[in-house]
Amino acid sequence: MLMNVYSHSFWAMNTRFIMVLPSIDNTRGAELALGTERIVETWEHCLSRFRNTSELSHINAKAFNSDTRVSNQMEQALKACAQYVNQTQGLFDPAFSPVYDLMRTKTAAKNELENLANKCGWQYINWNEQTKQIRYLTKEVQLDFGGIGKGIALKEVVSYLRNEGINSALLSFGESSIAGIGRHPHGSHWPITQVSTSSIADNQKVFELEDENLSVSGLQMQEAQMHQAHIYHPLKQQLMRKSGNTAVKSHCPIEAEVLSTALYLANNKQTQILKKQFPDALWHTQTGIQNN
Repeated sequence: MLMNVYSHSFWAMNTRFIMVLPSIDNTRGAELALGTERIVETWEHCLSRFRNTSELSHINAKAFNSDTRVSNQMEQALKACAQYVNQTQGLFDPAFSPVYDLMRTKTAAKNELENLANKCGWQYINWNEQTKQIRYLTKEVQLDFGGIGKGIALKEVVSYLRNEGINSALLSFGESSIAGIGRHPHGSHWPITQVSTSSIADNQKVFELEDENLSVSGLQMQEAQMHQAHIYHPLKQQLMRKSGNTAVKSHCPIEAEVLSTALYLANNKQTQILKKQFPDALWHTQTGIQNN
């Protein structure tokens, strides 16, 4: 007998969200897809810095001049940021978007970039968890949840689907943040292969997900294309021009997303620190051309 499999995709957070629900008919699947879209849209409206009407845009515009009270949703995001900035010792830092934008949009003088970077970073975010208020300590600093937002939304979608009685599903957010709910209907897990920078088949890494999450960060490019580097190193204050990627498996999609980027940026000493901070996470790094 053929199994019903419902699949649905939609555009969100500047990428494509795909959901695969085994043993679900089209009517029930459409209901769950609508609920999922609403959750992701709500988070995007809260966290996107590219929407003029979002809560983040309001904070970025107002928080330097006055203490700004945040919503319950934004409170969750800020608490997660504070936690992971501390645990990664600054390898994850959501408060450098002006520097990143300047690097990506024009050729800036080195001293111009340094001056801007020295006025950005989480140390210039005054987040008061008790009063739920935020204030920026410099006019230059801005928040950007691009390195954590998909994980936050994915965590809530997983919770929603489980509460709806779904015990087997695969969710892919831009193919870089993936959640495996339960098991594959014909196996003991959801097998996910990490895309390799090498043509050698033995270099492929398969992650087995069962109520677990996988996040991948890195740069899949040849040396001639390294000018397209897109991951900013907040401690070195530069874009990482390193081909390769890091994939992290974790029970928390937020942790997986943050840690995949932090490990991609980390040197050997920092990697050892991250191993102690996140003992339950599993990861695999594939390296390529190193230009830094």
